[in-house]
Amino acid sequence: MTLGDLINQLATSAGIQSDDPELKTFLSSPSIMGAEFPEKVAKQLNSGLMNMASARNNPELYKHFFGQMASQADKMLAETMTKHGIPEEIATSIKSIEGVHNKWVILSDKIKELEEAKINATKPDKKEIEKQIADLNAQIVAEKQRATDAVTAERNQWSSRMQNQAMQLMLSGYEFGLPKEIPQNIVLDTAKNLIQNKISESKYKLDFNPDSGQFRLLTESGTEVYKDNTPVSFKSFTDQVLADNKLLKTAQTVTQQQQQQAPFVQTGDNKVPGLSEFQAEINAMIPQV
Repeated sequence: MTLGDLINQLATSAGIQSDDPELKTFLSSPSIMGAEFPEKVAKQLNSGLMNMASARNNPELYKHFFGQMASQADKMLAETMTKHGIPEEIATSIKSIEGVHNKWVILSDKIKELEEAKINATKPDKKEIEKQIADLNAQIVAEKQRATDAVTAERNQWSSRMQNQAMQLMLSGYEFGLPKEIPQNIVLDTAKNLIQNKISESKYKLDFNPDSGQFRLLTESGTEVYKDNTPVSFKSFTDQVLADNKLLKTAQTVTQQQQQQAPFVQTGDNKVPGLSEFQAEINAMIPQV
């Protein structure tokens, strides 16, 4: 790699247009164009530096800044509940709610309800009303959670069916190099198992958007997978897995298939293809767990 190529790559990552006059003048210098730069060091520079897109999706940066914000917000929430005299049982239920924004919304509603109850309640009934309010609020939170869980479960079931159909459709577009006698469903199941094993081995998560029908590879923290400042597409990931496991048709596999004949077993006066050899070949290709 030349020094000019490296500088051009770094400039592109930094958002500088390739037709920038000053950049073009500098890169056209013979001393820059002809200077060789170590390939290994160039790769380390590209992998170690971040542009805005890769920084936003960096899982470590995400954990750091979101953790600071969430911790500060929870501290302010606890101070606010103490200041307004929120009963302990209500404060505990609010703290258990998922999402910083949701906690503040619920707290605002609870303060309003308690203030109204205190105004309208007589002294002898004040504690009972406060208890009833706390009980009702707990029931509301529980019912909302049950409703949310039911909707989520239904959507996940529907999304899972859509994801399976999208995966089948994508894999059907490949030309596999396995013998034609192997049923198509076995070929596709083999490919899917290999892909899923590689995702687990890489500690990735597969995200599927049922509205767009698109797949994305995510890290364990939920950010998009990047390599050399570039998002890794699920299609290119799948291409690599199938190629590494020699499932795709090549010139060599086409020649072998033309030269080979399917094994036969004798059944009476007829010969039919023997499936045991094919099954053994498939079992040999599937990683043993």
